[in-house]
Amino acid sequence: MSKKSKKKRIFPEYKQQGKKLVHPFKCLAGDRRSVGYVDDLLPELVWVALLLEKFGYKSGLGRLQKIVQIGYEVLDESNPSVNKGGSLVLSTGFSQFTESQKEIFVARLRVEGLLDSVQNCLAPLTLLYDAFPMRF
Repeated sequence: MSKKSKKKRIFPEYKQQGKKLVHPFKCLAGDRRSVGYVDDLLPELVWVALLLEKFGYKSGLGRLQKIVQIGYEVLDESNPSVNKGGSLVLSTGFSQFTESQKEIFVARLRVEGLLDSVQNCLAPLTLLYDAFPMRF
């Protein structure tokens, strides 16, 4: 028997690409764009944490529920037949708003008395992330 046939692989589930061993999940996913934790994932849910930190758990959740409810109502009013593309609990869900929908959303927040408090809460994210979808 040759040496190669006797050689036992240490990580049999990994695939070798050149001199690198690649995890099986990366092989399944293909060549996807890497996701930056700080730039992409952090702002997604930090806006919720900022609300909860500022207003407390109970009041913060009430405000969050009202913000998301208003968001879905604005989306439904403009085109009720459209399937909403994402959750409005994630900040990128607000990127599906058109400019006119943003204006309606801001007006509704103002009527509910939420606009100033939400803007103050989200100020750190709007300052740090130019593409933050909840910049209004």
